[in-house]
Amino acid sequence: MLNYSKMLNKRILSLLLLLVAFPIAGRSQGGIIGGAASTPANEIVPFDSLITADAKISHGVFNIYQIKEKYYLEIRDSLINRQFHVVNRILQASAAVDKIKEGYAGDEIGSTPIVFLKGRDNKIYLSSSFSFDRSLDTTSNGMANVLSRNTISSFDFAFAIRSYGRDNKSFIIDVTSLFSGNSPLLVGRLNSSPFQTDKSYVERIRSFPTNLEIQTIKTYSTGKGDSTATLRLNTSILLLPAIPMRERFFDPRVGYFTPFNYDYDKDPQRAAMVLKIDRWRLEPKPEDIEKYMRGELVEPAKPIVFYIDPATPKVWVPYLIQGVNDWQVAFERAGFRNAIIAKEVPADDTAWSMDDARYSVIVYKPSLLANAQGPLVDDYRSGEIIESHVGWYHNVMTLLHSWYMIQAGANDPRARHQQFSNELMGQLIRFVSSHEIGHTLGLKHNFGSSSTVPVDSLRNKKWVEAHGHTPSIMDYARFNYVAQPEDSISDKGIFPRVGDYDKWAIEWGYRVFPQLADASVDAKMLFNMTTDSLRNNKRLYYGEQWLFGLIDSRCQNEDLSEDVMRANDYGIRNLKRVITQLRTWTSMPDDKFGKISGNGLRREYSALLSQFVQYQTHVINTIGLGFYDNVTATDSTPVFRLIPKAKQQAAVSFLNTQILANEPEWLTPGDIIDQVWPPDEGVLTQAVANDVLYQLLVPQKLINLDNAEALYGEKTYTLHDFLSDMNKGIWNDLYAARAVSSYHRYLQQSYIHSMLIMIANVKNGDVSATIRGHIQGLEGKIRRILPMVRDKETIYHYNDLLLQMETLKNPAS
Repeated sequence: MLNYSKMLNKRILSLLLLLVAFPIAGRSQGGIIGGAASTPANEIVPFDSLITADAKISHGVFNIYQIKEKYYLEIRDSLINRQFHVVNRILQASAAVDKIKEGYAGDEIGSTPIVFLKGRDNKIYLSSSFSFDRSLDTTSNGMANVLSRNTISSFDFAFAIRSYGRDNKSFIIDVTSLFSGNSPLLVGRLNSSPFQTDKSYVERIRSFPTNLEIQTIKTYSTGKGDSTATLRLNTSILLLPAIPMRERFFDPRVGYFTPFNYDYDKDPQRAAMVLKIDRWRLEPKPEDIEKYMRGELVEPAKPIVFYIDPATPKVWVPYLIQGVNDWQVAFERAGFRNAIIAKEVPADDTAWSMDDARYSVIVYKPSLLANAQGPLVDDYRSGEIIESHVGWYHNVMTLLHSWYMIQAGANDPRARHQQFSNELMGQLIRFVSSHEIGHTLGLKHNFGSSSTVPVDSLRNKKWVEAHGHTPSIMDYARFNYVAQPEDSISDKGIFPRVGDYDKWAIEWGYRVFPQLADASVDAKMLFNMTTDSLRNNKRLYYGEQWLFGLIDSRCQNEDLSEDVMRANDYGIRNLKRVITQLRTWTSMPDDKFGKISGNGLRREYSALLSQFVQYQTHVINTIGLGFYDNVTATDSTPVFRLIPKAKQQAAVSFLNTQILANEPEWLTPGDIIDQVWPPDEGVLTQAVANDVLYQLLVPQKLINLDNAEALYGEKTYTLHDFLSDMNKGIWNDLYAARAVSSYHRYLQQSYIHSMLIMIANVKNGDVSATIRGHIQGLEGKIRRILPMVRDKETIYHYNDLLLQMETLKNPAS
């Protein structure tokens, strides 16, 4: 790409103007004086001719000039080739937008890095393309030269220079069509919807010291007749630091979000993927560096500040603030005092705006969605977190209520009400706030953290109140459902908190080392520190949240302890206590017609059933899986370990006892079923058991069992073992000539149906053969017992199963 100086452009243009006999009176304000009215749109004109006296001006990183419906952007020479980041958010959405998915203030709908480039023909180009390839070696023999020679930025937009700034050190371009249009750069994923130009426009543009904020109205067709959806959007264009923050390289033993590059310098023989971590730029003030290095706590040069959305109900503001401030103790481990702060917006601060990308905000959303989320915007070059808008959905309180009533109701009398006290709900809000803020600090979920805690410790009042029921608030561990009423454990041992892992992870990610030369030296020191820390403290274990299927059974959501069978047996004991009181706990004295209490009972009963299934799921995930560890080169620990055969066998025994061998009638007490069960929902215990059965008979689980046998032989839990143990539950009726209950008839039909489908679809000969042999064995047992059965329903049922099994012999039928 050719680069001409501004002076050269002006001289060429002057000569051209002379040739066509333009009246030139001289040079003024960096432009060329001439008849503005007769100047074509792509010609450069004097500043005062373009930017007239009635222009509305906003000064900042860019100067913005508004003249009626036109917007002109002034970009300084120094910002050409500088890196910016674009973030698009919804400010408001009309009712036509599906608000369950998106459509609330602060919702991010797209972001991308951009750069402005100076090209030929008096044009400024905007490029949103960036490469994951990099080389930092700019020496004569460095790979940076090779990359530069082979790489060119794509031009997404081209803007004719309309004028020069007053000081001859800036360019002025017309950005009206870009900002008012439907470019994905400004509207993100909304770009795929049919755009209605006549109902869309730029509302205002404001410039701040490091960012430009563009507010627009965009209207789209919904695809439903003539209906439309109108949104108010905000686009932030943030100037990224001229010098990227010092990187910190990722270690898979500590859970951080990871931007990455393909680096051509790291390994001279190949391009290497370099994983960095996302973190805020937290550094000591220059005058405090020596104190910091001596181990004294110092305040950072720039703290992390979260503002509370002014629209947040005042009753919840203190708890959201506490959730942020809970991380102070973790940053103290990293050497910083007052490193993270939450505050309300000063009432007299008229300059503050939630849309100003310089501010991180906890945004309160009037939504039916029961959720909260902690996104972040980072500088892809270094992993520096620039800002965050935490999404706090109003209805998350319904989820918190159900969790706490069902999981803690047996232990905490405060949980036994349909409407919690503000103090209790506030504390629940506080813990979720802490969790989401953890994400905005760069931390991923640590689904393995709770697996480091022994079951007995969860019932030890002194221990659990001192240490918490999980070492990480980034786990999905919720509440201590193992604790029993006789343990007398207070909420200190029931609630999650910022724990040992969280403090250690923040120290690992945020402690700075001014004495070390660069990020590579940091990495070597941190690697050794991590290895030693994990060797000495098992509570610092990080377990990945598997996104494409569970691999390691320690890394489950909503589970507790190193032994889910023992833990969940305690949890079920508590469910049996809760269900007997559920109708009383969900009653509302002022509800004369039972609508509120009826809905509350239905909601909490549904939550109880879900919790019961969750307990079964934890145990199911013990079968056919193993343990994976990030092992260092000098460690003799195997990377993969099978779950012991006895433990997998005990898991099937647990499932047989809890749900498969006999109907769990305690789940459907008459006083609740009479209030919540509509006939079209079927028999609830059957539905619950079928859910469990479906998870047990996932094809991949059976394939895993078969593969384990092929690799490890009889010392592991085999597919044959699994199917034989299942017989002791679902098929226990075949050991006597008795009537089969409707519950078991349903499960047996579902079992055979699933197996037949698996034979037809699983492309694994050994698995199919084993299943066929298993079904043939069941067929033989049915034929032997059938002549002795006297119950008609059971006879019909067995004959129907035999007909289905015949398809194995005659597939065409």
